[in-house]
Amino acid sequence: MEYVMLVNPDEAYEYFLGTLSNRTRIKILNELLSGEKNVSELTAAIGV
Repeated sequence: MEYVMLVNPDEAYEYFLGTLSNRTRIKILNELLSGEKNVSELTAAIGV
């Protein structure tokens, strides 16, 4: 059985960022300052 929760994009970001430590959030924000990145690029850049 597969469960799918539908949320709007703003809620999705809140859930996603809520699971990360403050240090990881800061790393993500620093990486995004240089431009858009996809999830693979972000995880490689911050070492997750």
